[in-house]
Amino acid sequence: LLQTEIHAIANHCNDKKMASKKAQDRSDRVFLALFLKRKPLKGQMGVVLSVGQKTFTVFVPSLGLSTIVFLDEHKDHYTFKSLSSSGATERSNRIIMEPKKKSDIKVTIDVFAKVSVKCICKETPPIDVKLMIEGPWRD
Repeated sequence: LLQTEIHAIANHCNDKKMASKKAQDRSDRVFLALFLKRKPLKGQMGVVLSVGQKTFTVFVPSLGLSTIVFLDEHKDHYTFKSLSSSGATERSNRIIMEPKKKSDIKVTIDVFAKVSVKCICKETPPIDVKLMIEGPWRD
């Protein structure tokens, strides 16, 4: 075999391996979502990894997954203020979630902030895990 043929075969094998890994990861996520549909998990700790204008990413260590959280999905329970600041080397966003019920607590969404989340199954296709903010994390 020529070296180019060996490279082509190796690339093909690597592509198949990567596709298999993605399929396995997606399958795990679907089965987790279906489990959460029957048994939602409340009061899980989440760590904010990034903050945008209308979304933020939360990592849930107990489940080993990260998911994008959309502010629009929380508009029934919270009002939002999005704050942006630009420094010499970086730009940062912060979101203040003010509860509509007086009994609830304000949540500040910042990078590395800990939040309490409810893990459920997304109601619209594709099947996936959805996180709902319950409040700030209490140690």
